[in-house]
Amino acid sequence: MINSEQVAILLSTYNGEKYLAKQIESILNQDYDNFVLYIRDDNSKDGTRVIINDFVRKYDNVFFLNPNDYVNLGVTKSFFYLLKQVNANYYMFSDQDDVWMRDKVSKTLKKMKESEILTKPSLVHTNLYLVDNELDIIGDKIWGDNVSTEFKQLIFTNNVAGCTSMINNVMKNFIIADEDKYDEMFMHDWWIALIASGFGVNAFVKDETMFYRQHADNVVGGVDGVVSRLKRISKIGTEIKRSNKILRQAAAFFDAHSDDLNPSDKKYLSEYANIWHDGSAYKNLLTIIKFPNKKSTLSGKIMLSFFLVILPKKLRSNG
Repeated sequence: MINSEQVAILLSTYNGEKYLAKQIESILNQDYDNFVLYIRDDNSKDGTRVIINDFVRKYDNVFFLNPNDYVNLGVTKSFFYLLKQVNANYYMFSDQDDVWMRDKVSKTLKKMKESEILTKPSLVHTNLYLVDNELDIIGDKIWGDNVSTEFKQLIFTNNVAGCTSMINNVMKNFIIADEDKYDEMFMHDWWIALIASGFGVNAFVKDETMFYRQHADNVVGGVDGVVSRLKRISKIGTEIKRSNKILRQAAAFFDAHSDDLNPSDKKYLSEYANIWHDGSAYKNLLTIIKFPNKKSTLSGKIMLSFFLVILPKKLRSNG
């Protein structure tokens, strides 16, 4: 039965006092109750820790893992620290400033039980509503009814939001084994998506299960495709850095997992890993012609191709 499965909800906080209480309340109000909420604070300077301690005193399924530790790890390492510290049947990631719908855990777990392969890393993620500070919806659902699970496309375009995701224990073990690559990951959710599509199960729930706030204090902005392409094009420096992170992550993933990829994915990924390590403009052009990148939009394909050909040394120097 689904109700026998314990879920660990992992919440990393940083200067989150404005929205944190409402998010924790939405988690505690789930219609599925076999879960434990684990919180790590990443050295907040506001009243975040006071809020956490208040919930810990009131609820026996809320734990503050580092009440006396004030180290700032950054968002990726903070989430993976949480993952290493706890044990459950399944794990979910939570941002500090969103609001979950009441059936988020139960709906995601149901899909996991339907889709999971017990011996393989398995991921379930869902759709979400993009909202403003007051939780008013400011756009259509982020994705349509289907999203790509193709490994080659996920190298360049992430469509998995960590705050909507659930993973199994096999996935957890994959992530922990990749600890030496944490600094080279674009984001934890993107890396998890690559593992799921490369080696296991990447399942999607088309329904929205949460409200994802967009505001000036977000550590990470909207998922790829939410921000206007025209605005991104006007910020060339930002796009260079983004291309750099994509390329660096591709090379790191190849270093970590090339031996286990299927031959087609391995060959494709190796070409982009080579761009990161030692590509020249001419060599990169040949690579892109033979193995075109699979960004999700035409403008994205053109922009990334331009950066990989014209600026390979600059990309690496910014790594």
